[in-house]
Amino acid sequence: MSIKRFFENNQPYHILTRGIDKKIIFAEKSDYYRFIFLFYACNFGSPASNLWKKDIIKAGEAILHGEKPPVKFIQNDHPQLVEVNALTLIPNHYHSILEQLVKGGITLFMKKVN
Repeated sequence: MSIKRFFENNQPYHILTRGIDKKIIFAEKSDYYRFIFLFYACNFGSPASNLWKKDIIKAGEAILHGEKPPVKFIQNDHPQLVEVNALTLIPNHYHSILEQLVKGGITLFMKKVN
């Protein structure tokens, strides 16, 4: 049985996702960069197909430095879904503080990320 959650726009929510059986989900440094890129791309559209691992790592590093990744890396198919106020990555889980910008934004964003 699933639980329906309703999020209000412009309200902060703490979102936690953990690996199954507390297994490691970030085993290497490159996993962190890949996730950061994915988190960014899913908020603005979808990651482009056929990206090289080295390009994804560079894009993740750029995002951490406050830069935008190259436009060719993201397929824009919707407006920004959420405002990311905080993101903490831990080897077996991550925490985020998100504010929904459009109706259903957090739900759609988390479906795309996870």
